[in-house]
Amino acid sequence: MIIFCGSVYASGITYRKFLNKNYDKIKEKEIILFFNGASPIDESALQNIIKNNFRSELTTMPIFYGRGRWNLDKMSFVDKTLCKMLIKMVSKKDGKTLQPWEQALMEAKDKSCDWTDVKYIEPLVDYISKNN
Repeated sequence: MIIFCGSVYASGITYRKFLNKNYDKIKEKEIILFFNGASPIDESALQNIIKNNFRSELTTMPIFYGRGRWNLDKMSFVDKTLCKMLIKMVSKKDGKTLQPWEQALMEAKDKSCDWTDVKYIEPLVDYISKNN
C-alpha cells in the first residue's frame, strides 16, 4: 500500500506528475490519495480534480481530502498576486451563485485561516484499518 499525501493547488495536485509518470512501476500496490486545500469538501469537485490530473487507470483510487490553511503572507509573490486577482474576480460575482471554493476564497481573502482538523484524517485511518 502506498499513500500519497499532498495539496490541491489551483485544481492541480502536487504529486500528479510523479504518480502519472511512475504508475507502471507501482501499479501492483494499492494506491491511496490524501490531499488538502482551502476549499470545503465537495465530492463532485474532487472527482473532477482526479479526472483532470491523473491518467485513466488512476481515477478509481480511494481519495481522501481535508481542509488546510490559507495564508497570503507565506505565499510567493506570484502566488499572492494570482490569489489577489482571483479574489478581485470572485468578489464581483453574486454571492448566491458562488461555488464552494469561491466561498472559501471570499471567507479567507487577505486574512490567515486554518481549517485543519484531525477529523479529516479519520476516514483515511478507518479505510486503512479495514483494508489491511
